[in-house]
This record gives sequence, structure tokens and C-alpha cells, in this order.
Amino acid sequence: MAWLLMVAAAPTAAQQAGHVNSLARLRAGPGGEYRLLGEAKAGKSITVFGCLEDGQRCDVRRPDTRGWRPCS
Repeated sequence: MAWLLMVAAAPTAAQQAGHVNSLARLRAGPGGEYRLLGEAKAGKSITVFGCLEDGQRCDVRRPDTRGWRPCS
């Protein structure tokens, strides 16, 4: 379930536009153990608020849900 984002790996103050390459499951926190909030389907645009320094998870929002998703 890979997806593509055009963002830097380090957190930034600015929001950036991203594009979901394949199904993206959004979670309440930066890990698979957090509650599932929803999904962003392939082809949809999302807003990226920033990513963890290790580049593993990004804080994103689709129109009605904000959550975390793996960046790879």
C-alpha cells in the first residue's frame, strides 16, 4: 500500500499539497497501533502538514479527516 507525497522528510510549518498514489489509511497517531480514522483513495489530493524527521510517517488531511500515514 505505497503512496506518493511530494514533501520533505523534516517537519515544516507550511502546509503542502500531496497526491495519494494508492489507498492511504489515516490513523489517529504516527503508528499502526493507533485507531483507524479513515482512508484517502488513490488519485485524491491531500494536505500535508509535515513528516517525522525519520521520514516514516506524515501528518495529512483529506477534506474531512486529519491523520497520520506512512510516507512510503
